[in-house]
Amino acid sequence: MSSATLAMTPAAGGKRRRRRYQTHFVSYAVLLIIGAFCVVPIVWAVSASLHTNTNVYVEPFSWVPHPAHFGNYVNGWEQTDFGAAMLRSFGIALFLAVASVAFGLMAAYGLTKFHFRGRKVIFAATVAVLLVPFPSIMVPVFIMTRELGLVNSYAGVIVPGIFSQIGRASCRERV
Repeated sequence: MSSATLAMTPAAGGKRRRRRYQTHFVSYAVLLIIGAFCVVPIVWAVSASLHTNTNVYVEPFSWVPHPAHFGNYVNGWEQTDFGAAMLRSFGIALFLAVASVAFGLMAAYGLTKFHFRGRKVIFAATVAVLLVPFPSIMVPVFIMTRELGLVNSYAGVIVPGIFSQIGRASCRERV
């Protein structure tokens, strides 16, 4: 038998399959550990929210509160006017989404339909700005908002968000 024939025997295929299963097992085990690190704090927060204030600090912590205290949600809703805050947040998010897409479409239309010198440079700069993480520009954006006198107003939230680069970069590909 030649070496090519030996490579195609069922034993060789079984070894490959077993190695693939071992690789998948290790990958799934690592993903399961990472997933536990992500999910456990959320489960703990929900569990702690159902405890009374004194039961949260009892050692050892019980994951299942006995009895479950749903009054914490009612108190939080009543004391903070949560419904109005959610309605305002939804309104701001909706306005920002519509305005950002509108401005992004206008800029993307200009960058795709009109041919001028520097068009590719402007698009490359737009994509490069997307690579800058928001926490690194958060303080300059706040200073600009403060200098414009827009702190503690809806405009202070909306104006910096309207002119985001993501609208231009994503709309350019679809115009």
